[in-house]
Formats: sequence, structure tokens, C-alpha cells
Amino acid sequence: MQGIETLESRKKALHSLAFRAHWTETARHILEFHEEQQERFGKVTRGRPGEKADKTGWGIKETAEDLDISVAMTCDYLNLGRALREDISLRVRELRDALFSIRKKIER
Repeated sequence: MQGIETLESRKKALHSLAFRAHWTETARHILEFHEEQQERFGKVTRGRPGEKADKTGWGIKETAEDLDISVAMTCDYLNLGRALREDISLRVRELRDALFSIRKKIER
């Protein structure tokens, strides 16, 4: 039961971080939470339409629902978190500048 309480308290803390912490910390924490859940439940898989295979695993939608933030914001934070691991220079930019930079890289 303690694991569930810890998970619930972590979700609440992450949700409040999204509105109080610096965006780099928020992105890092949300990415860590997302990856931990994927390790626990597996990455999201989908069956072909019309087959009995239901969606299983953990995806962006589940992270967004658990943290009570939009799917778009969750996706942005996950992309930012991944980019921060690779490019330390993103840490000194404003959130909107970092998002613009990442979106340009994704489009290429």
C-alpha cells in the first residue's frame, strides 16, 4: 500500500511543479515519471483497427491524465526533457525559445 501512497503523492507534487518550478525541472520530473511508468506498465502498443488487440502499456495520454495536464503540454515537456539530456544549452533559454528550437529539430 505504501507504493500506491508514494505514487499518489508524487503525482500531486509533479502537478504542482508544473505551475511553480522552473520549466527545466518540470520537464525533467515529468520525463522521469513517464519513463518510470513505462518501465512498470510497458510502452504503449496498439493493435490493428478491427482486431481484438486493445491498447496496452503506458503512453503520453496516461501521463497527462495522471498528472492532470493536457496531452499537448505533456508532449512538450517530454520533448523538452529528452532534449535537455542531450543539449545543455537549452537550460539557459526561455521556455518558448526552447520549445521553438525543439519543434524545429523535430520537423527536420
